[in-house]
Amino acid sequence: MKMTIQKAVEMARDESLGFKKHMDEHGVNMPSSITFYGKDLDIPLMNIQIPSELMEPPMKQIAHGSALALGSFIGVDYVTISTDAFVSKVENTEENKKKLEEGNNIRPSEDVEAQEAIMILGVSKEGKIVNSVNMYGRDDLGNMFYKEQTTFEHDLNVDEKEQFSSWMLEFAMNTFNGEEQFKKMDIDFDAESRIALLLGGMTSLAEMDFLFAFTEPMEDYFINQLGEENVSAEMKEMISEMFGVPTEDGE
Repeated sequence: MKMTIQKAVEMARDESLGFKKHMDEHGVNMPSSITFYGKDLDIPLMNIQIPSELMEPPMKQIAHGSALALGSFIGVDYVTISTDAFVSKVENTEENKKKLEEGNNIRPSEDVEAQEAIMILGVSKEGKIVNSVNMYGRDDLGNMFYKEQTTFEHDLNVDEKEQFSSWMLEFAMNTFNGEEQFKKMDIDFDAESRIALLLGGMTSLAEMDFLFAFTEPMEDYFINQLGEENVSAEMKEMISEMFGVPTEDGE
């Protein structure tokens, strides 16, 4: 079964809900994560976990942007961002809309009535957006339980004024604009350059304690995106070192 943006969000949601509960039971905050997908695969390609110490503005935006940039070098079709969030519910009135537009609304993280939630934002290369908000509460013992799920879908090709407004959306769309951006800067975006950019980016993020996880198709997928005819034996060796599945002895 091929991947769709809806399926990608569903997979990210199920993974995040289970992970959040596990982390919560051990008294640890769930890190935000970014996952890349290819439309012809039925499993994700790559997951990146963002260190919790980088989750305060402005490092939060920089950290997400740096991780999302890797997708543009790979050539992915979908991306999801999973994060813990606060959700405020307000009446859909013109007054509240005006406050939101003017930036005079109370931030959810500062709203005493805000609810905790796991938010999954999914974006496709074609501009389709799926935002899944999964609210949870606490029982008398402090254990979390899930209360409500709300999903919004939007297509930027139909209406450029997105219903979901966030810096995350803008950054997520940049995942698919790598080649375009490099052309504007008159920088090569050939196979060799993409490998070097990806390796350099991953190395820099790893030094900042970002965590990476790859599935088995990742290596072949990346080579296919670069074009088999454009990848030398030396390049294949570098790609294998980045994404290769470990052997029994860990190598």
